Amino acid sequence: MRKVTRRALIAGGAASGVAAAAAGAWWWSRRKPPLGMDIPEEFLQRGAALLAEYPSVDVHSHPGRSFLVGARPESLIIRLMRDGFEADRIADMRKAHVTASLFSMVADLPLLSLEGGGLHAAREFGRRQCERERRECEGAQNQVIERENTRRAAAPEP
Repeated sequence: MRKVTRRALIAGGAASGVAAAAAGAWWWSRRKPPLGMDIPEEFLQRGAALLAEYPSVDVHSHPGRSFLVGARPESLIIRLMRDGFEADRIADMRKAHVTASLFSMVADLPLLSLEGGGLHAAREFGRRQCERERRECEGAQNQVIERENTRRAAAPEP
């Protein structure tokens, strides 16, 4: 029978801690974000009736945090945010009879950090980084539009 050394105990404890932290980070990143409020059923019914009768436009949306798909933010907290649930949010928009939605890009994501309870720029854009990030965001947004069978209403002139 092998003798358990202090070194082996420390190494085993450290490995267990790293495994537990990795599992916790994975779970945290995959949870659904809370809405932040409880909406009474009567309010939902009245809203649905209004949306069924009149056109509605969401003028600033990030469905499913699509801006995080493939992103490389510097902030660890932002890297842990769940991404990629666009299909769920777009299905919610369709169910709610949202007539149109303007999908907003976040080209400055690599610069952002969560500090003091809010979002802040941690640094300035590097040379030509803004245009490169905009192109990457537009490509990711185009993939969402194609994958979710949505249509682009109009495109800006180059």
